[in-house]
Amino acid sequence: MQLKDLSISCARKYFPYSQLWNRELHIKMGRCPLKNYNEQLLHLIDVGRVDPTTIISHTMKLDEAPKAYEMFDKKDAIKVVLKP
Repeated sequence: MQLKDLSISCARKYFPYSQLWNRELHIKMGRCPLKNYNEQLLHLIDVGRVDPTTIISHTMKLDEAPKAYEMFDKKDAIKVVLKP
């Protein structure tokens, strides 16, 4: 079994670490090489095959960016869209 696209803030809040420990399961982590997938992902969004709104937790004005970063620090936000 593989888990993909589990953000750290989400994992800390909802991931059952103790159950993994009890079952002696291993976790392998790494950074996503976003630049390798960016064009393909944007294309899938453009043609409607991927809906990015399912991971957006907040939409805020651009001048509220400092507040958005505070929310990330407190683990109160997963993905924020900043609009001009």
